[in-house]
Amino acid sequence: MASLILDMLLSVEVLHQIMPDLPRAKTAEYAPLLAKWCEEFEINTPRRLGMFLATLAEESGQLTKWRENLYYSPERLMKVWPSRFRTRTVAQQFARKPEVLANYIYGTIKGKELGNTTSPNDGWLYRGGGPGQATGRKMYQALTDALGQRLNVDLVAHPERIEEAEIGIAATCWIWAKEKELNEIADQTQPVVMRINGRGLLLPPFSAVTQKWNGGQTNLQSRMAFLKRAGQALGLALP
Repeated sequence: MASLILDMLLSVEVLHQIMPDLPRAKTAEYAPLLAKWCEEFEINTPRRLGMFLATLAEESGQLTKWRENLYYSPERLMKVWPSRFRTRTVAQQFARKPEVLANYIYGTIKGKELGNTTSPNDGWLYRGGGPGQATGRKMYQALTDALGQRLNVDLVAHPERIEEAEIGIAATCWIWAKEKELNEIADQTQPVVMRINGRGLLLPPFSAVTQKWNGGQTNLQSRMAFLKRAGQALGLALP
């Protein structure tokens, strides 16, 4: 059960202001779960909440996308992974074939990094899941180790359960606070030093959050728009 303060900060109305495209019934379902698990993982100040919810809104299409589908056109593949799909002919082999694409990108290419080395279908089974898009067998195992007993779930055996509301939200909060350690970055009010391509660069706090969460600055303008909306909803001027 979340604290009264966090319940007030993360009310149904606040969540609706930040993610207006989310249907009202889902907003009412998700707000108390977010309050509960944000409290658990100390995402419990306006700065932390604002940056967390802005990130979540971007990653999940305002909490409407809970599993990566990878149904891409050739043009989209060439834009997202230009080094892998240099020509339309190459991209066409994977276009609109989400399972084949997942096993290529998350298995053949990134399998070792993500722990997708047990089955040829690991890339598909452990593709992005939950509102935070947890990816890879290694991550699903870590989530099971951290949360499995409390939530009565084995995400390695049943990766589809990452799409269940409480499991997906708890998983995303755990990744934010424990795996990525982003509460500490969100607390900062001055630029943060981040190692990028072997160089130390100073980034504004929310850009640093995005870098650590996403591995880059993907869709930063959209993320900043969500951050501004979150700041207004929470009564805080967020950078």
